[in-house]
Amino acid sequence: MERQKSIDANIAIDAAVDQHLAGAVTGDVALIKTRRAHWGREGEGLRRHNEASRAMFLSMTDVDDRIVYIVGQAPSNRVVYSDGDVIVEAALIWDRASQFDIRVGDVIDTVPEVRGIGLVKAKITGIFSIPDPSDDFWVGLSDPIMRPQAIVDGRENPIVMLVHTSVML
Repeated sequence: MERQKSIDANIAIDAAVDQHLAGAVTGDVALIKTRRAHWGREGEGLRRHNEASRAMFLSMTDVDDRIVYIVGQAPSNRVVYSDGDVIVEAALIWDRASQFDIRVGDVIDTVPEVRGIGLVKAKITGIFSIPDPSDDFWVGLSDPIMRPQAIVDGRENPIVMLVHTSVML
């Protein structure tokens, strides 16, 4: 049902663009970001204290042409179901990975902050940088997309885990 809502929304947006903005739009990007989740390394428990960073999953079309993998590789569309757990592949921007000492091969457990149920594990496959944040692709928003600031004073900045587009759609 969520997939159909996403498809319907894209159709409506495309129709509005064609009708009202023909010629002004030079391209499009689909960006889907989840709500914030508690997170922690597998086996270490979730970081639930008030000042703890939160995690989000991000899916973004055409992003692989605008980032460079420093270590590892882009996440694949592989989703593994193991012992009732869902495991997806994900990548992190280098400075947040460094801040929290997250490395390729680490598995990050996440549980939505609001509902508190629904464990999803992310196996980190790559650490990347953005070589040209001024590229038109980012429309000046590379930091808010990949390096969002904490929304609560005193809280650590969140991590954004980039996943393959087919994992979120």
